Amino acid sequence: MKNPLTELRERLGLTLGEMAEALGVAYSAWYAAEKNGAHLPHKARSALAELDVNVPELLDRQEAWAQARAAERRAELRKRLAAEVVA
Repeated sequence: MKNPLTELRERLGLTLGEMAEALGVAYSAWYAAEKNGAHLPHKARSALAELDVNVPELLDRQEAWAQARAAERRAELRKRLAAEVVA
C-alpha cells in the first residue's frame, strides 16, 4: 500500500517542496506527514479542502496506511527477535 499523501502529490506532479509550498506549510511538516505518518497540519488540510480534495477520506486512508506500515514493522521486529533466540 502506498502512502495516500505521496500518491496525491505524485498525481499532481509536484516535489515534496513544491507541495509544501503550495499548501503553505513547512517542508519538514509535509515531509513528516508523508514519510512518517505524522499529523497533517491544519493549514495543509484547509488548503487541500480549498482544492476540493476529500480531506476526511484522505486522512482515513493515511491512518490506514500508517497502521499497516506499523504492523509491517512489528512483523519485521518479531522475525529479528525470533532469529536472535534461535542463534
